[in-house]
Order: sequence, then structure tokens, then C-alpha cells
Amino acid sequence: ILSRVLLAKSEVRRALERATHDRGEASARVYAAELAGALAQRRDDLVGAKVDAGWDEPSFSYVIVLRDDLTVAAKRLAHVHRGTAEEAISAHTSRGFGPAFSWGDDVAFTRPVTAVVTGAGGERDERNVGYVLLGLSAAPLNERIADVRNAIVLLLLGGGVVLGGLVHLFV
Repeated sequence: ILSRVLLAKSEVRRALERATHDRGEASARVYAAELAGALAQRRDDLVGAKVDAGWDEPSFSYVIVLRDDLTVAAKRLAHVHRGTAEEAISAHTSRGFGPAFSWGDDVAFTRPVTAVVTGAGGERDERNVGYVLLGLSAAPLNERIADVRNAIVLLLLGGGVVLGGLVHLFV
């Protein structure tokens, strides 16, 4: 029974980690799509407004938007985030702007922002206009895992008490 409980706990953990990963990828993808036009036009005011509009305080640790020259167009950090924007940027760049990685207490996601731009000769071309760097806090994930662990412990204790009561009753 204990091995099944431990197996269930590891399966729950994997499912929660996968859900967190999927959420981070989706959030970064949505930000990239919404910011493409504003970044291509170098409208940092619109970029900042869109970052604020999509902000999820309980889940996000940071959202940083870089232009194609890797300068900051907009950023927002959670009040509880312990690092700086520069440290987050360094973490993403040192990993070659990899799509996802763990960084401290966060799960970090990088998404290139592409936009169709019209060249001087009128030709239309899709090009990279920047990057979205997004950090999801792992704290909610850890809290959910702790809740599952506590529920499993309570079930085991309750089962032990019932079993002990039955043994005492019949002996």
C-alpha cells in the first residue's frame, strides 16, 4: 500500500510540474503574440501596458521584455521576487535563451517575439523583434505538493487508526 501511495505522490508531482510548465509556455506564447506589433514599432509604452494587463501576481515572479538589441523594453517583478531584472536576464542569456529551465525558486521561460515588418523596398519579412522572459513562481507548486503529501499522511493515519480499532475490537 505504501508503495502505491508513494507512486501516486510522484505521479501527482509530475502532473503538477507538467501543468506548471504548460502554463508558463502558454503565458510566454500569449505575451509574445500580443507584444509583436508594439515591439516592432518600438512602442515601449504599449509594451509596458500589455505586460501590466497580462500580469498574474500570485503566479508570476517576473516578466521582462527585451528588444531585438537585448535592451529592456518593459519589465515587471513580483514584490516577493528576490532577484533583480538584471539577474533574470543574465540567467536567460547564459542559457542561450533556452525555452524553459529552473532558476532558483522559479521556472523560467523564454519566447522569441517575431513580427512581420515591411522593408524600405516594400517587401514584407518576418523577423525577431525581441524576447519575452517570464518566471513562474514554484511556490504554488510546492504548496500543492505539500497539500497532497498531507492528505496522503492523513489517509494513512486514518487507515491505521481504523485498522487498530478493528484489531482491538476483534482480539
